[in-house]
Amino acid sequence: MGLLPTPFRVLAEPTNGLDPAGIVEIRQLIRRLPDRAAVLVSSHLLAGVQLMCDRAVIIDHGRLVTHGRLTVTGDVPDGSGISRPLAEAGIFVSELQEQAASLEEVFLALTGENGHGAEAPRQEEVAR
Repeated sequence: MGLLPTPFRVLAEPTNGLDPAGIVEIRQLIRRLPDRAAVLVSSHLLAGVQLMCDRAVIIDHGRLVTHGRLTVTGDVPDGSGISRPLAEAGIFVSELQEQAASLEEVFLALTGENGHGAEAPRQEEVAR
């Protein structure tokens, strides 16, 4: 028995160069592939990864930074703890929405502002 599930697919930048309709079609195709195969998607387009993957691995300069599920599990508060006091103060809220950090925001927080674990170089340092 092998270490990798069979079949196993590796897709590098699968939506690169596609128009918006093609990107959506590829994302849908990739979402259906795990029913028939294990899929590893390598991409710098993290917003796209978040739309098509259930799990993510963040690697920075060849070093594993973190990995895990992209979906939220568990109890989500109903917002009444926020909306009730506002309503009592005469402020009526038509919609409350939980805002989760995007994969891009998580990546930048874990690896540094420029994605390399350090501050971005100053312009004069780049010119040298």
